[in-house]
Amino acid sequence: SSKDKFVSEFPFLSDSSITSLEGFLYPETYFIKKGTSSEDIIRQILSQTQKLYTSDVLSIPENLKPYIKNTNELISLASIVEKETTDKKDAPLVTGVFIQRLKTQMPLQSCVTVEYVTGVHKQRISYEDSRIDSAFNTYINKGLTPTPICTPTIDIINAVKNFTPTDYLYFVARKDGSLVFSKTYEEHLENTKNIYGEY
Repeated sequence: SSKDKFVSEFPFLSDSSITSLEGFLYPETYFIKKGTSSEDIIRQILSQTQKLYTSDVLSIPENLKPYIKNTNELISLASIVEKETTDKKDAPLVTGVFIQRLKTQMPLQSCVTVEYVTGVHKQRISYEDSRIDSAFNTYINKGLTPTPICTPTIDIINAVKNFTPTDYLYFVARKDGSLVFSKTYEEHLENTKNIYGEY
């Protein structure tokens, strides 16, 4: 895998659940000299990631352990929450919705996982998009994505670890990015209709 050549230098990568560097290349401003090799650029980014992704940051709290088994799953969930939230204050409740879905064996049905597959961001994904055959498509697959879909910030990882337990199972984004939550599919359809017109 892409991580193998870096494991000896960056101990956090020795976690057997981590199979890809995606999710583990921390987003920052990096100053890179012209002519630096791609491997050395990756080393520079991994060095920063290792400083930030401490064992404390990557620890899984007891209340998450029934749903999140390892580092890869923690960062995968955090990556989905990162992409689903415009206002990061929503992250604990969005996490709560996803935990509730995992608890009730529902697919996460996260639009951002489909956007990861297609490479295209849309205000609303189509039914056809939601049927795309990919292990990353959380409309057709239960559980989390195989690996993270982005590298989440420390703030989002902490929000996931301190999620807000909820009975909500759905949320829809208004055009300004704010979220409307609901407990039933009927409420969700009504909210979606109110925001976007006929559904």
